[in-house]
Amino acid sequence: FDPTHYDIKARYEAHKDTLVELAQYLNVQLVKHQKLINIIETVLLMNQDTENAFKVNQFRKTLRHVKNVLLRRKNKDRSIYELTDKEENVNQGTIVFEAFGGKNYSDSPKYIYEYMQKYYPNYNYVWSLKKPDKSVIPGNAKKVKRGSAEYYQAYSEASHWVSNARTPLYLNKKDNQTYIQTWHGTPLKRLANDMKVVRMPGTTTSRYKRNFNRETSRWDYLISPNRYSSEIFRSAFWMDEPRILEIGYPRNDVLVNRANDQDYIDEIKTNLNLPSDKKVIMYAPTWRDDEFVSKGKYLFELKIDLENLYNELGDDYVILLRMHYLISNALDLTGYENFAVDVSNYNDVSELFLVSDC
Repeated sequence: FDPTHYDIKARYEAHKDTLVELAQYLNVQLVKHQKLINIIETVLLMNQDTENAFKVNQFRKTLRHVKNVLLRRKNKDRSIYELTDKEENVNQGTIVFEAFGGKNYSDSPKYIYEYMQKYYPNYNYVWSLKKPDKSVIPGNAKKVKRGSAEYYQAYSEASHWVSNARTPLYLNKKDNQTYIQTWHGTPLKRLANDMKVVRMPGTTTSRYKRNFNRETSRWDYLISPNRYSSEIFRSAFWMDEPRILEIGYPRNDVLVNRANDQDYIDEIKTNLNLPSDKKVIMYAPTWRDDEFVSKGKYLFELKIDLENLYNELGDDYVILLRMHYLISNALDLTGYENFAVDVSNYNDVSELFLVSDC
């Protein structure tokens, strides 16, 4: 059994019964000897033999992945990826895109993709999405479900990664791959290294910063919208100047190029069912790290008085409420259906900016 062989699925099918029996045996042996392996690794570390301790650790990790594959466990696709990923897999013609952890087709990755689709149509484009069937993407891009075998294959093969948020640390960014991080906002609050205390479930301040640093160290380039942001990104993300591209967010081009295109703006308003005779206010607050319900999910309490706003402005205005992508709770707008509109799930915030008067 060769875990580095790329055609691992075909090999599994050919020797299925034997391999399952072997995996079950290995599972028993691993459980039996797990304490022994831990003791060996601990002793090596105590004697400062980090080289051999690392080898023991990697051996245990490899066995765990092999077992996941052989027993066809839920995370077997990730294990196949970790066993088979290598520089030789990279295809210079493949580019993978992702926005907000696969939530949708949006933001700067969307606009970079559409530009490249127009001027460089011959690349192999891949979009990572949580719900690929619900996302409409123009052009020839392949849609893959986040966490699937095709997802791992895309990240193993792509010569370039384009994302606007952090990607999982178990994705191995190899030396012959380029990771372009577009980020997704202007840092008007403290981020990452600049946060004094991190209030998030399942982590500590030091662990959060350590993992964030591991992520930013993989970024080959970070797009900055302006000088103000560049200064903060250097500190918050441990970034040096050559890796920061202060070129403006690609998602903002449409604010200039289509600002006077009334037909385009009217089409967006029609899609949102907005009245043409009223002005539009958009309220788009960010998340607060101390208002969490579980890891990566946050509650939001509306800080504005909708009743008062409606009484004062309802005749002439509508308000769009745009929550941060980490917010997990839906807003209750009962009684204000003709005044307040929840646009949190609308993919393109730039289009919302275009239709907003305030």
